[in-house]
Amino acid sequence: MLSSWFLSIVSNAALMSIPEIFMMTSSFSVFAANHLWVQTTSAEDELRIIRFLLSNTKIKTRINGPTKTNTFISNVGTPQGDSLSPVLFIVYLEHALKEVRTTLPRPIVKYKKGIPNEIAYADDVDFIGQNYVNINEIQETLHKYQLKVNTDKTEFTALSKNEEDWKNAKKVGSLIGDLEDVERRKQLSTAALNKLYHQRKTRLIVDVSPVGLGAVLTHVTSSGEFCPIAFASRALSDVEKRYSQTEKGALAVA
Repeated sequence: MLSSWFLSIVSNAALMSIPEIFMMTSSFSVFAANHLWVQTTSAEDELRIIRFLLSNTKIKTRINGPTKTNTFISNVGTPQGDSLSPVLFIVYLEHALKEVRTTLPRPIVKYKKGIPNEIAYADDVDFIGQNYVNINEIQETLHKYQLKVNTDKTEFTALSKNEEDWKNAKKVGSLIGDLEDVERRKQLSTAALNKLYHQRKTRLIVDVSPVGLGAVLTHVTSSGEFCPIAFASRALSDVEKRYSQTEKGALAVA
């Protein structure tokens, strides 16, 4: 998550010219104007309009609750809610990402459809890196553009297995810890199991996939609901994977 920020220093003659420093976070879209003008390819008239709209911006800020400061002029960035703010921020962010792509070493992802090294949506960006050093280098590059990574909202997902080929979407979960999550959920689910009563109706439900099989023994209530009693599952061996669907179903029952 990227958070725009800046320091605005305002001198107040009535306070003996002592500077007041305000930290603007999440309320202002900030960009270095000189970088933005280089990247903007609009016609001269359009640039003149943008410059006019960005110049002499009058703003206020709150200090310690509802108390507002006097109005002051800022020529840096645009307030969030301004019609120009999202467009100019996206242009500015793309300019910063271009430097990230061209100057920093990035992993080569071997996949037939291609996987981008980053995905940006507004001010949220996902990066792929080989290690935490790569991520720190990305932060340093973005910092040059006055873009700061909000570490409180940043999530890291690591592919824990070494020398593993990239998997398709159906199997990538095994590389990011989903198997451990399933095991924890299975252990917790035992608390919801019912006791076996021989006088009640039971039904065995099985399911198979190309890589595994599972079975659930349930009671059938008078209203037709299924209450689980026990369950089991396991992976198929290489030989069992070649079984027909009917044979896999019979194996699950057994």
